[in-house]
Amino acid sequence: MSNKYEPDTLGLTRELLSSVLSRADYTVIGNAPLDDGGIDFVISKKDGPAVIAMIAVEIDHLGDAQLREHPTYGMQLSDRWIAACIEAQPQQSVVRSVLRDAVDNLKLTKAIGGVDKKTGNVVLTPVNVE
Repeated sequence: MSNKYEPDTLGLTRELLSSVLSRADYTVIGNAPLDDGGIDFVISKKDGPAVIAMIAVEIDHLGDAQLREHPTYGMQLSDRWIAACIEAQPQQSVVRSVLRDAVDNLKLTKAIGGVDKKTGNVVLTPVNVE
């Protein structure tokens, strides 16, 4: 889903990431939309309790990626932004429940995923955004 905060090529990146994740050792639980795009993938390792909140990003030819600042909720993947994504989900949503539980039990990992334009490799990287 494209919006005013991101280029259209992220749609292709999301499709590729979805395909890679479904073939890897991850379970895709869903996503958590917010008015700026939200969390693209809420995933878990098939063999572990940790939950990963991941957004798709553009990775330039230097290997750099940039998170965006939301005018109300702050930097993407910040605690405040994650909380807004959770609250934006329907009350009975599985994604809402999984994310809330992961945050409450300190089992949430934040990550970015994309395609390195220089190498063509898919990159999944944990990040620490306060």
